[in-house]
Amino acid sequence: MVRMDPATGAITASFVPSQPERWYADAEAGFGAVWAISNSNEVGRINPDSDKITLSVTVGSDPTDYNDTIAVGQRYVWVAISDDKTLVGLDPNSRDEVARLDMDGPGIVAGGEAGVWVALENGTLFQVDERKKSIGRSIDAGTQGYNLVEVGTDYVWFVGSDAELRHFAAATGELVASFPLAGGPEGFLIAVGSAWIEYYARGRVERLDLGISTE
Repeated sequence: MVRMDPATGAITASFVPSQPERWYADAEAGFGAVWAISNSNEVGRINPDSDKITLSVTVGSDPTDYNDTIAVGQRYVWVAISDDKTLVGLDPNSRDEVARLDMDGPGIVAGGEAGVWVALENGTLFQVDERKKSIGRSIDAGTQGYNLVEVGTDYVWFVGSDAELRHFAAATGELVASFPLAGGPEGFLIAVGSAWIEYYARGRVERLDLGISTE
């Protein structure tokens, strides 16, 4: 994983896990740090001022889990461990494990002002109750396979393997809108009124103008 200057694109720092020949698979910022999860289930906390890894903790048992994802909530840092089918909550200061939830299948985790949400491969979309350290609201999004999620201020965006983008109201779980895609997504980002969909196998990125506020 590298840090880049947004103005020039120059690489200013690089980071690798403590285990040899491993790499970071996902990263998010929060609690004054950058949090990254490696393909060996190692969480690293990076100080953005010193570019130093200030904490390292292993959260899963499989030595080569390629689909781990990480999200920063209001209280904790959450890691979805696909091979273990678990969601792990970490205290950002002490590194203590505060929760280990059964996800009932592999999933992808994301966080935003509307909370921490997980999209499972079985089509379930659920919110994490950080106060109770448990699974809260659950939505049947209706499609099985490699599903992805993004979270904003009062919305949850879900892209499914059925090539459809769904917009849910976080407070009620109501389906607000849906949009057709060019195919099943392999990467996903919501920004500035648009959805950006990645299709790795095709070497293609699709931009979808949502025509509505993404908040």
